[in-house]
Amino acid sequence: MDTKFIYCNLCKHLTKHQLKSSHKSKEVELDVDEDHNIFPIDYIFYTHNFWICMGCELATLEVQYRGLDDDDEEPINTKFFPTRAIKIRDSRDFSSIPKEINQTYKEVISCFNERNYILAAIGIRAILEAICRNLNITDKESFGLKGKLTILKERNLFSNSIINALNEFKFLGDDAAHKLISPNFSEVVLALSVLDDLLEHQYEAKYNLENSADRLHNFRAKNKNQ
Repeated sequence: MDTKFIYCNLCKHLTKHQLKSSHKSKEVELDVDEDHNIFPIDYIFYTHNFWICMGCELATLEVQYRGLDDDDEEPINTKFFPTRAIKIRDSRDFSSIPKEINQTYKEVISCFNERNYILAAIGIRAILEAICRNLNITDKESFGLKGKLTILKERNLFSNSIINALNEFKFLGDDAAHKLISPNFSEVVLALSVLDDLLEHQYEAKYNLENSADRLHNFRAKNKNQ
């Protein structure tokens, strides 16, 4: 009996799965020459494995595939259906940030959990652009992100250390958007940590401070009238 440890979406952790059936197939890519002769130019070999969780009995389809020219030492490409619901990072529950920034932030976390690091990096940069607009730094003042960060520094809106970190966001997003260079896992984790702290500093902490100040003012005003 073939068994394998796979993350189970229902059990919410790695569980032992039993292989119920397996099917092999291949996909042929064809081309046509000048004499209209059809001939194969590439193959993709598939293995479809049907697994059952030995705990909750939830079914999972595993698709393994590799090309004709792939090195035998290279890892086999694998996809699971349904997609594994492994959350590497939970999104923060911000209550005071603008709606469009909050929505983009949640999409960035979703991309990160799906290991789509290029899309996550582009999203992080988009959030930074949105924060600049929210601080009334428009494209008329500076069309590029580098110029907007310079304005943030000139207006003393953030410290030099924060500006330096935000400049890393710019390079991270540039490589992903314009060069299709994927950042690595650690780079995105660090960028998300900075982003969490930035949103907390810029919106949540400011809102909490203003709310506490209002409560104190109202409390003192009420006591004076008594």
